Amino acid sequence: MFLDVIQKSNYNLHIDVEQESYYNVTLDVMQKSNYNMHLDVIQKSYYNGYLDVIHKSYNNGYVDVIQKSNNNMHLDVIQKSYYNGYLDVMQKSNYNMHLDVIQKSYYNGYVYGIQKSNYNMHIDVIQKSYYSGYLDVIQKSNYNMHLDVIQKSYYSGYLDVIQKPNYNMHLDVIQRLNCNLHLVVIQKSNYNLHLDVIKKSYYNSYLDVIQKSNYNMHFDVIQKSYNNGYLDVIQKSNYNMHLDVIQKLNCNLHLVVIQKSNYNLHLDVIQKSDYNGYLHVIQKSSYNMQLDVIQKSYYNG
Repeated sequence: MFLDVIQKSNYNLHIDVEQESYYNVTLDVMQKSNYNMHLDVIQKSYYNGYLDVIHKSYNNGYVDVIQKSNNNMHLDVIQKSYYNGYLDVMQKSNYNMHLDVIQKSYYNGYVYGIQKSNYNMHIDVIQKSYYSGYLDVIQKSNYNMHLDVIQKSYYSGYLDVIQKPNYNMHLDVIQRLNCNLHLVVIQKSNYNLHLDVIKKSYYNSYLDVIQKSNYNMHFDVIQKSYNNGYLDVIQKSNYNMHLDVIQKLNCNLHLVVIQKSNYNLHLDVIQKSDYNGYLHVIQKSSYNMQLDVIQKSYYNG
């Protein structure tokens, strides 16, 4: 069966259509319209074979689409738009084989994305945005193998994230934030193996945390704060083995605590306070063995 249509109309401008059909074989459409601008379409179809589309529009902008499909074989798309901005998309798909996307947008900003996917193999994303700030994302994933993320943002501050997880193997994070403060986080995790954290904050104060944990093995914390005072904490814990704490506070007073505990073995405390007086405590306890206390107080006397 053969169908051939040629149509022209000078209504507001003109429309030209050329169509050929061989039923379940080929469909060829060429359409042009200069209504508000023009619209060009070239479409070919071989039923379960391939589809080729070229689409152009100048109605308040520009749209360009090239699409090819071989049923479950591949799909290619190139799309461009100039409607108050710019959009560029290139997408390729080989069914469960791969998917590639390149996208650009200039709508009151800039977005740039590159994405690749090989089904359960990998996904790569590069994205940049300049909408009152800057965003840069690089992400790679090999299904349950690894995921890498690099993200930067300059929207009234700075955010930098580097994250790498190898499923249950490890997770690395570096995060920085400068939105009226400064935050730095370095975190590493090997599932039940270890966790390391370094965090710094400069929001009218200073916070420094170093934390290490090997599941039930050990836990180390170093924390410093300068918010109208000084706080210094060093804490170590080996599950039920020992706990060490050194704490200092200078907020109109002075507090020093050194505490050590070996579960049911012993507890040592040294505490000093200078808040309108002086308090000094040294306490040692070996569970039900001994308890020693030295306390001095100079509060108005």
